Order: sequence, then structure tokens, then C-alpha cells
Amino acid sequence: MHLILAIVLIMLIGLVLWSVLKPPAPPGDNPRTKGDYEPMVRCHQCGVNLPQSQASRDNDGAWCCPAHHHENH
Repeated sequence: MHLILAIVLIMLIGLVLWSVLKPPAPPGDNPRTKGDYEPMVRCHQCGVNLPQSQASRDNDGAWCCPAHHHENH
């Protein structure tokens, strides 16, 4: 039992040391900084968020699918 606790303790210490001592990732490796975002819109009928290019739109709002668009017109 003591051997298992010692192994777990050594693994935890190693994990903490690895997370503290690892070098930070270069700034170019972050996928969130690529700049390929698209504005999101909310469906007027159900409230789901979707990319603007996939929405069915008119002057009254945006919809996630043609069925929701036709329900409001």
C-alpha cells in the first residue's frame, strides 16, 4: 500500500514540475490568433447561434434553417 502511495506521489510531483517548468508555446501556434473568425447570428425562432454565412436572413432577422424562416412569414 505504501508503495502505491509513493508511486502516486512521485507522479503528482513530476506532473507539477512538468507543468511549471515547460516552456511556453510560441505565440504563432495558438489557433485562436489565426484571424479566421466569422460573425455569429442568433436564430429569430429558436435562439441557436450560427455563422452569419449559414443563416437565412432578411430585414426581419436571421434564421437557422428555411423552416424557421417560413414559420415567421
